[in-house]
Amino acid sequence: MYCPICGGKFKEINIGKSCLLLKCKQCGLLKRDLDKCFAHARAFQDFGGNSQLDKWRLANVKLLVDRIINKYFSNRKQSILDIGFGRGFLLKAFIREGHSVWGIDHDQRMVDKVSMDLERSYRSNIIHSELEKFEVPSGCFDIAYMVHVIEHLKNPSIVLGRLYEALKPGGILLIITPNGDSASLRLFKENWWFLEDPTHYYFYNHTSMHILLESAGFKIISRQPVLGESFTLEANSALRWLGFYNLNNPTLTFSSLGLSLLFNLIRIAYPDLHPSITAIARKKDDNNH
Repeated sequence: MYCPICGGKFKEINIGKSCLLLKCKQCGLLKRDLDKCFAHARAFQDFGGNSQLDKWRLANVKLLVDRIINKYFSNRKQSILDIGFGRGFLLKAFIREGHSVWGIDHDQRMVDKVSMDLERSYRSNIIHSELEKFEVPSGCFDIAYMVHVIEHLKNPSIVLGRLYEALKPGGILLIITPNGDSASLRLFKENWWFLEDPTHYYFYNHTSMHILLESAGFKIISRQPVLGESFTLEANSALRWLGFYNLNNPTLTFSSLGLSLLFNLIRIAYPDLHPSITAIARKKDDNNH
């Protein structure tokens, strides 16, 4: 089996009693096979993060997008494409600020719910589609982003190709995704909380993300991390390592938040612990190589 990013060969790595991952020998991409690495606590649930923590986390992502707008664009009102918008926190925030926003999501329930929260004039831009098959106007968007989406894609190159076509020359693409090189994976092994989601197919590192984006016609211009990204990842991984799989009771929720604060402070001193990577890339054009 060969790596879809660089063409290198995969090797099996054993990260625990119930988990074998495939790792590319060249770029370090991790591939997950559910038959060899089972998703435990969230395998049969309607998985998703705590909505209040999601709002706080995505508020920090929005601050990053705001900084991108201020740094790279003279016009403060942009045309924005949200891929995999989920509950729609970011999408609705940018609409409220007067940006032109389109959203794509594969989940009809989320599309219906977010559409009902919007004024009728915005609903036609909220589209239900498989992410590998979405269609939007070409060359119309200043900014596109995928926040914890690309790890779910079996064919990421197809989606990046569509995003390349959708963006204007010099347009910006923001990607946030689990970090396959994170020290937290090496620490918690099969208990790493990002392995809980059975639809996480690939885990990227900076090398594999760089190759993927460059091959799609993008140039990475920043790898600035997002404050508080995946805030409870290490704490939930630790609790799972201790044998707790139902983290919904109040005592464990309180413990998780306390541990999360501690681990996020440790991230400052030890950046390799950070569980996610952030890539800000620009569409190449004749004036931007």
